[in-house]
This record gives sequence, C-alpha cells and structure tokens, in this order.
Amino acid sequence: MNRPAVIGAFLLLSWLFFGTAAFAAETFVVYQPQVEGFDASTANVVGQLLATEMERQDGAKAAYVAGDTACGDEACAKAALAQNVADVAVVGKLLKLGNKAIFIVTVVRKNGTTPMRLTADDVGELDRLMPRLAHAIYTGQSFEEAQTVTTVSEAERQTYKRVTGDFSWGPGIQTIVPVAESYAGGNDILLGFVLPFRYEIANWGFEFRTGIYFDDQSSEYNHVSEFPLDFSGMYYFSQGVGSPFAGLTVGIHYLNVIDKVTDDEQKKNDREIWEGKAKATATGNSDYLVDKLEDKEWNRWAPSLAVFGGYEFLRTHTFHVDARLGYQYDIIGLDGKGAHGPFLAVHFTFGHEGK
Repeated sequence: MNRPAVIGAFLLLSWLFFGTAAFAAETFVVYQPQVEGFDASTANVVGQLLATEMERQDGAKAAYVAGDTACGDEACAKAALAQNVADVAVVGKLLKLGNKAIFIVTVVRKNGTTPMRLTADDVGELDRLMPRLAHAIYTGQSFEEAQTVTTVSEAERQTYKRVTGDFSWGPGIQTIVPVAESYAGGNDILLGFVLPFRYEIANWGFEFRTGIYFDDQSSEYNHVSEFPLDFSGMYYFSQGVGSPFAGLTVGIHYLNVIDKVTDDEQKKNDREIWEGKAKATATGNSDYLVDKLEDKEWNRWAPSLAVFGGYEFLRTHTFHVDARLGYQYDIIGLDGKGAHGPFLAVHFTFGHEGK
C-alpha cells in the first residue's frame, strides 16, 4: 500500500474515532436522594423519575443507583466520576417543609458543579416538573430557563396565572393592504380593531375573532366597512415563554362597499357615450354604444380564508402579546376585483385560568 493511502486511512480512522467521541452524548448516574421529612421509598421514587427522564433526553444514557451504595454528597460524586462511572453524577436531597416538597439537586461534572432547586406544592407535583429538571440538567440551562407551558409549577402559576390550558382574550389592531384594485379599487389601506378569544394548550392554539375593518372614510366616492367572524387554528413551534407560530383562518365576513362615480369619471363616460352614439349612427354598428356609469353598493356576506405566521411573547404569563403577518382573501366578486390583500396584526390578550 502506498504511503498517501496509509496516511489517508489513518486520518479517516482518527476522524471517525475522535469525531464519534466528540459528538457522543453524556452518560449520567442519578443517585437516590437523601431525605428529610419523607420516607425513603418516596425519595427512591423521585430519584427513579429523574433517571427515567434523563434517559428520554436526546441520546443520553442514565443509570440509577439506590441504597447503601448511593452517593449522598458532592465529594462522593466526584470520586465516582474519577473512576469513570459516568460523565455526570446527580446527587440530591428531598426535603419537606410544611406541605411543600423541596428537591435540591447538585449536578457534578468533571469541570465543575451546578446546584439546582425546585419547590412543589406537594410531592406529587414533582412528576410534572421532572421533565423540566432533566432537560435543564442535560442542556446546562437553569431550571427557570427550561420552563415550558406544560411544566410550570404551582408556585409559578400563582405568579403568572398559567395552567396547562389557557384561555385569553383582549383587544387587537390590524391593517389590510388591498391589492390588484380589490375592495372596488378605491382604498390604499384598511384599519381594523379586533377582539380575539383564544385557547392555548401545549403546541396548539384555537381562536375566535370578531371586529371591524374600515377605510379612512375621507373619500366621498369610496367607502369600505367589513365585519369579520373568524375561526383560526395555530401551531406553536415551542412551549417556551416565546414561540413562533403558523396558522390558518376560516371565516365569514359581512362587507359594505360603496363605489361612486367621480366627477372626472362621469365626464369621461358622457364623452364616450356621445362618441359611441355618433359612431353607431354613422356605421350602423351598435357595438360602439357605451353604457352609462352608475354608483354601486354591495352589502353581503362572503366566505373568507387567511394564512399567517407570527410570534407570541409571554406564553407562560397572564398577559400575552402576539404579532402576525398573513394574507386574507374574501371570496366575493365586487366586479371581478374581489377583496384581498396582505395584513399585519398585533393582539394583546389577558389569560384566565382554564383546564
């Protein structure tokens, strides 16, 4: 075998070995927590819950050690890591204070330690909080940073008034930009005030929204008013404090559109009528005749569709803010021009407890 081939093979094997080692997930050992105020079996269950959730982290491996061989402090955990038992050791204490359960965890790595603490209204609530604790340990985040809409503690719920399912409502503002001369072609922008009623749970949101859109009403020839009744479904890409989302709206809108003939249009139309009559008389061809322009008004219901994307701030709080950008299309004729265009909306909703 020639020398370049040997060197190439050596480099490839080195890359495979060291690359695999570099990207390998950490291994964890979770020790049975020390206990005060609860019995040992409760601490054992809490430790097993944490080990199980660590196993669910992407690519992670976790072992659980209970009984007399379990480390109870940081020094013991460091000694275990020195023997290459695992990459990370987790020791903890389960304490009872009144009716509350306090779980104090020390995450020990070879390059340092990270203390964490969580408080639950009762020991049973730890089951809901354990996925959040495991994710924080795995990613190196704090327990607070790992918060999602489904792992908010009861204490935090009192602060943010957030539960698994959240109902909120409040005011919003929206602008629509008519395109291709839609809405009878006489409007540059429509302004809207809306009232959304929204229910969110995990990654999903469902919304009913009503309100009014209108033009600036300054023209004596063109007026638009629109009353929407919309139902929307939204998918949130994150359960965290803030999340991007995408959605679809199906609704029915009542439109009042007035399109009056302007003075200039009337003069032009009168001239075309006179010229058409003259040509028709001279040639005997009635195709030259021109109809008289008339004022038009539409008052009717129309189906409406919209697609949109956006971002919601403060999902885990009582007060929600979302901004969305999309395109709305009302299925209505209006002399073939329809009623459609891109829109930008901002909503401010206030949460209320729900189940």
